[in-house]
Amino acid sequence: MAHSPPATPGGLTVWDAHLVFDGPSNTNTDDIFATLGVDDSGSPGQHGNVYSVFADNRNTIKGTAVFDIWFTHSSDKGTSWATPVKVNTDAGTHFFPWIAAGSTGRVDFIWLGTPDFNPSDAALSPWTVTFAQTTSGTSGTPKFNQTTVSNVMHVGGICTSGIFLLRHRGQPRLGDSISISIDRSGSAALAWTDQGNVLNGPTRITYGCVTAQQSALVGANQSQSCKGPAGP
Repeated sequence: MAHSPPATPGGLTVWDAHLVFDGPSNTNTDDIFATLGVDDSGSPGQHGNVYSVFADNRNTIKGTAVFDIWFTHSSDKGTSWATPVKVNTDAGTHFFPWIAAGSTGRVDFIWLGTPDFNPSDAALSPWTVTFAQTTSGTSGTPKFNQTTVSNVMHVGGICTSGIFLLRHRGQPRLGDSISISIDRSGSAALAWTDQGNVLNGPTRITYGCVTAQQSALVGANQSQSCKGPAGP
């Protein structure tokens, strides 16, 4: 990741780059989406913690590379990072993680997962959307609660090469649009592309709002969960 000091009018911004994770030689780095989030320290002028999440095949089961969701944090503006820990508790293949951070140590996650270790069109591999949360993100051993928040929203393989494989044999692929944000109540607002349980079916955008977990914002008014912004 790269970090810059506060910009000055008319001045040049100097960026410093820091290594988040250096995997072994068998690490597969072509599965896109490593993402960052920064929490709110709650103290004016005090920087927050930085979090990173990524999919990686750090584990192998019976000779098959297994893609899990990995999480790490930095408390010094990205200069040094904790040893990554696995987020997902289920087995299978996990791609496209995204995060949003709230109050100190509180981080919400979204990703796509299938129980298949080698997902493919031929297997009609079923994919669903998973939400997870930690309230101990700054710990060396954070705890995660996860839940499935969708029905089957895609079957088959998933392209992890961005715009280069959005179409396959003339058929539209799922694409990689997935996002999470925290609303004013501290609940998680989710959005993802959705093709249902039909191979190469029509694509739509699905929205979900999670209220079952703790608020990501300490002291927030949870009665405002999943509602639009306040009016003028």
